[in-house]
Amino acid sequence: MSIHRSIHRPVLLGVLAAALATSTATTQRTLDQMRRRIEAEQQELRASKGGQMTFEDLQQLANRHTAELAAWLGDEAQGTDRINGRLFLTNIYMEVGQEDAAREALRALDVDTAPAMELTVAAEMAGYLGMPAERARWIRAAADKDAPFEEKMAVAIALATRLEEVERAEAIFTAATEAAEDDETRAHVGWYRCAMIREREDLPDGSYDEALAALAKQYPDTYWGGIARDRRAALDLRPDVDAIAFDGPLLRGDGRLKLADFDGKVVLLDFWASWTITDNERGVHAVLKRFYDEFHDDGLEIVGVNLDPNKANALEATERSGRSWPQIWDGRGWKTDTALRYGIEQVPDHVLIGRDGKVAAVRVYLQDEYGVEELRGAIRRALQAGGR
Repeated sequence: MSIHRSIHRPVLLGVLAAALATSTATTQRTLDQMRRRIEAEQQELRASKGGQMTFEDLQQLANRHTAELAAWLGDEAQGTDRINGRLFLTNIYMEVGQEDAAREALRALDVDTAPAMELTVAAEMAGYLGMPAERARWIRAAADKDAPFEEKMAVAIALATRLEEVERAEAIFTAATEAAEDDETRAHVGWYRCAMIREREDLPDGSYDEALAALAKQYPDTYWGGIARDRRAALDLRPDVDAIAFDGPLLRGDGRLKLADFDGKVVLLDFWASWTITDNERGVHAVLKRFYDEFHDDGLEIVGVNLDPNKANALEATERSGRSWPQIWDGRGWKTDTALRYGIEQVPDHVLIGRDGKVAAVRVYLQDEYGVEELRGAIRRALQAGGR
């Protein structure tokens, strides 16, 4: 199977997941139900073949799934499921090399009702399928379509990166900046533009760093200007530099936790989420629990930063993983304030802060014994060092 036939799936499924998260329950089958069953059948077939599926196996399964999806689109699909279902159908055709069928399915896309972000996915697919006229039309439609602020910014990033339509993306950022009524909103637009710069592979090294610095300088008194300042500092996070201040709401109760609360203590920030609780992650928790029991009386504190967007999931995962220390949670997922400031892009992740408020260890890998001993040594050294 060629690369271009499978490269879209993570992008497409990401868009589908966002749409499915807001879909409402109906008596008819939803796209989420269809997708889950199709993926379950793929996994069952793979398991029955000992993980060694042939292209013919995939094609036979795809033929059945595409026929079912096409019928579902004609009879049952409603709302945005009709749009995302058509993209899903196109993607399956592409994965098994049925490019004529993929083109036919994609051309039936209803541009008038398609959300802007889904249009960028369609345009990307059109590029791989050799449909330049449709690609250009869907790019224009995506750029021109009204959309909520967050979606409009995501569309601009997709245009500049996946579709290499930098001028159209910059026009969206410029229009949003000009329409903004205050510096906070202008800084927020600037934050998304920084994210776009980071994802562009055609820019020189250091462009993202420079963009963050410029944003922080231009809007120093705004929230997003502050995030840019701290995110830039996080790019150089290493032992002996000042730790980045944090201040977040507790998962349980109405209080807040901030770095200043732990003056003179050694603090281990534990960035995690419910989806990281695997057998291996339970091992990580066991390591942290041993450290807590071993060093707490000497001045070690652990502060969890949970990245679950759903509070019930965060509470259940905290209980299930046995995390007895305080948890920061603000419900913003990957945009959790403390995670943004520390540049966290994968979990679990850990940052150790010494009594003096400086970083003592960063990005320690706790899934092997070497990393465990490395962090244990860093904790001991941090505890032995003087306070502020």
